[in-house]
Amino acid sequence: MRVGIGCDFLRFEGERPSAIDAGVVAPAITDALLGAAGLGTDDDPAVRADPFDALTEAVRRLESRNYQVVNVDASVVCERLVLHPESVAERLASILHSRPSDVSTKGASKEGMGWSASGEGVSVMAVASIAQIEDIDALHASIRSGGG
Repeated sequence: MRVGIGCDFLRFEGERPSAIDAGVVAPAITDALLGAAGLGTDDDPAVRADPFDALTEAVRRLESRNYQVVNVDASVVCERLVLHPESVAERLASILHSRPSDVSTKGASKEGMGWSASGEGVSVMAVASIAQIEDIDALHASIRSGGG
């Protein structure tokens, strides 16, 4: 088993959103997964432009090296924004070829300190664990084929 850590910072442009979605969490998880596999980061601007494309590409790179995601955990640091962990977990699990129960997200406050407290943006920290396998197990094969 291997473990990686990722972080990302998002500055709000224009109107501040009222809720945090999976797209805000995905870049930190992407970095955590690539770090766990020792693959560095994906600096391709075309891929990094869309957080879901970047995460999909990271999973593809892991799977090409026979790794699968065991679990991910992410903390979103922000003030006065809503996080819906279940919907975020479902969206991310579909990309990770995993179960929603293997994806954890939660919110944290900086108690009024710093730039995230002023509403300028959010920061996300993520940890991911991956395992190298000989063959994809039945659960993950089922999820890949749309059966789970």
